[in-house]
Amino acid sequence: MDAVRLSRVTTALVVAGVGGVAGHVLWPFAPGAGLVRPAAFVAVMLATGALRGWREAVVREASAVGRAAMLYAAGALAVALLGYAIMHGRPG
Repeated sequence: MDAVRLSRVTTALVVAGVGGVAGHVLWPFAPGAGLVRPAAFVAVMLATGALRGWREAVVREASAVGRAAMLYAAGALAVALLGYAIMHGRPG
């Protein structure tokens, strides 16, 4: 397995793992969660995605590191919310 493929596989595992742990620790959509817990969950997922996007851009030796980080951050948040909806139903 080459470095790019390994990076993509580990990205999927890291995003799923961090999303699951962060979701169960923070309970962002629990009744009475307020704004702090959902905001913390979003921040954790955006940071995870951005770090993984940066890692992939470095592995691919790409010049658009910032763009990759932003795309992966948005993707990580979307995957986390989709995973929540699949496992627990619609938030709110």
